[in-house]
Amino acid sequence: MRVTESGSFLRTALILASVVTTVACGSAGSAETGLATTESGALIAEVPSSHDPTVSSVVSSDVPASPTASSIASSEVTSVQVSVLPEEVLAAANPLLVAMGLPDDSHEAELIVSGRRERLISDCMAAAGFVYEPEIGEVAAKSNVDYQYKLTIDQRRQYLKTYSNVDSGGPGGCFEQASDRVYVVNHFGDAIAEALKPAATDPAVEQANRDRSQCLADNGMDELTLPPPPELNDEYLLCVQILADAQDAAFRLVALEFLRENFLAVQAFGEEMSQL
Repeated sequence: MRVTESGSFLRTALILASVVTTVACGSAGSAETGLATTESGALIAEVPSSHDPTVSSVVSSDVPASPTASSIASSEVTSVQVSVLPEEVLAAANPLLVAMGLPDDSHEAELIVSGRRERLISDCMAAAGFVYEPEIGEVAAKSNVDYQYKLTIDQRRQYLKTYSNVDSGGPGGCFEQASDRVYVVNHFGDAIAEALKPAATDPAVEQANRDRSQCLADNGMDELTLPPPPELNDEYLLCVQILADAQDAAFRLVALEFLRENFLAVQAFGEEMSQL
């Protein structure tokens, strides 16, 4: 048995929050790229006049984006309390995911959400005149790297800046814009962050953290033992699972409380995202 991630809490957190990292394409410097959205929600990039003319021309649009859950969240719909949540939500291990119409399995849900993000990135890059294959597998990632090497230095610099522009002071590049669009925490902001805080400080979680540390110590390990010795791999997983189970339980309870106040908005967000 090899070390694998225990519990669903961390995977669920990645689905709910945008973790902005760049892998295949990297990041770039100051902003030269503006972004907009099409009526269907696809991102488009407006390429500056300095864009290399050998790369195909860009499509820009003044069509306003369709209403998002962020606008719904700021409206009166979030003040509507749902006294009884749907049975499938109440029974779910990950109620927030189910409320958004996603599978009650954080790994499956993560694949769906990341797929939506990657398709938006692809549309955005195409609108800027670049080719980007949605990275839902290693083949696509290699294809994107191979494509970059076919560009001139200036074209590649513009490609990277269009893809990711975290230092722009603005909306960022295609990656940042797509992430902002598909992750629910970006639409509910402080409301969901505050609602989920108690999960981290739940007494049961704090006790589980101590129990995990003691379990590791009893087996001659600590939190820094990564990877664990092969002969202690099973013991390590059992220790880590103590905390993971407590986190999952605490997260589930606070998620249900959040949904009682925001179910309609979360559901609307999920329905909108399902169209991507």
